[in-house]
Amino acid sequence: KIADLPELVGRVALGAECATEREALLQAISKKFKVSMRTLREDVGEILPSTRNETREKDAVLSAILPGLVDLVLDEKGRVVYLFHGGDGAGLYLTDNYEDERGRFVPPKLENLPFPLVSGLEVLKAYDAGENPAGLFEDVLRYLRRFSYLPEKDFLLLAAYAFLTYLQDHPEISYLPMVFFYAVPERGKSRTGKALTWISYRGSHRVDLRETNLFRDAENLAATLFLDIMDLWKKAERNESTDILLLRYERGARVARVLFPEKGPFNDT
Repeated sequence: KIADLPELVGRVALGAECATEREALLQAISKKFKVSMRTLREDVGEILPSTRNETREKDAVLSAILPGLVDLVLDEKGRVVYLFHGGDGAGLYLTDNYEDERGRFVPPKLENLPFPLVSGLEVLKAYDAGENPAGLFEDVLRYLRRFSYLPEKDFLLLAAYAFLTYLQDHPEISYLPMVFFYAVPERGKSRTGKALTWISYRGSHRVDLRETNLFRDAENLAATLFLDIMDLWKKAERNESTDILLLRYERGARVARVLFPEKGPFNDT
């Protein structure tokens, strides 16, 4: 009966062992009662305690890269949550944690991310509405034209690059090109680069070549890096980070650093 729906949603919200189980139960309820998944997810979000992230962080690992993860987004209360694709036609859903055989994971806090996040509810709304993405490429072109005066073919290249950053985990993509902006001073290189960065996948604007930042952006975020630097190669040689730049375009490439010499062979690197 429809009168049983609130009780069912409450039991799912508080009783599910993990996000995957919760999503499967919500899909069954959606099918039986002919209620949209978006509505059920909003009800679950209201039922879950607002301190859920804080309590789960005590026994969880912070992570921004997980199987099936679309991206990090904001929930209705402005907190960072995961946006997952359920697979097999299950659609998208939001959750504040993820569990597998390795343990429990929660997203990092907003202040620890070098890029802005969008509203997860807005993403779900657009996804559930089945909006045609065919016009998105033209929208990106119009956006880029607001910041630069370039030949049209260059705008096409930048727009295609922004889309490519979202496909970097596709199994058939092993290399991503680097876009190199070169001109005399005051020609809009930084402005153009920033405009491209903020629409690319997890765009991170850096004005230095500190190894720790580069390693963390790559390892923890799979970020798209915009290195806004003069005399890039000279600074790379000075910071002994040329190997990072030479391998940055290849997915899965790794560079070695000895961080723990006291641990002995193999464990020190």
